[in-house]
Amino acid sequence: MVTQNQTLDKVYTAKNHEELMDAYKDWAVEYEADTVDRFGYDRVRHAQ
Repeated sequence: MVTQNQTLDKVYTAKNHEELMDAYKDWAVEYEADTVDRFGYDRVRHAQ
């Protein structure tokens, strides 16, 4: 698992589409665990 800063840095500093896709590809295995467990993302709540 990469650290929060390493993960987000790769995503936010991608210079083109290919770099961005590579960043997400590298992150794919841990993406759900990172976003939910480590970053605290729950889900988007829709207004009713």
